[in-house]
Amino acid sequence: MKIDAKNRSPRLRKKLRVDEFQELGFDIAWKFADDIESDAIDSFIDKFFDEVIDPNHLGFGGEGDTLWHGIVCTQSIGKCTDENRMMVEKWLKDNGATAVSVSELYDVWWAE
Repeated sequence: MKIDAKNRSPRLRKKLRVDEFQELGFDIAWKFADDIESDAIDSFIDKFFDEVIDPNHLGFGGEGDTLWHGIVCTQSIGKCTDENRMMVEKWLKDNGATAVSVSELYDVWWAE
């Protein structure tokens, strides 16, 4: 859905999450080995947050067991970048995740 924010007040643009208030994010998915221990998954997720998500002011919402999927966006109103996408993908691959999939950037409020 495309919203025309032309001639709208900043307050309304913020409420609609358009123009300077648009938020871009991306989907990610990855797989662990089927025989991985739950403690190893917990350690991986903690390290993911400590090394990638938190230092880059990103947010991650997702779930999984041996197969994980979720969304990455910024912690405050803002736009993820292609550099964020590449950094997350590289980190996942460098740290043992397999079948890593990273989507293109999209508007997290108005995705079609």
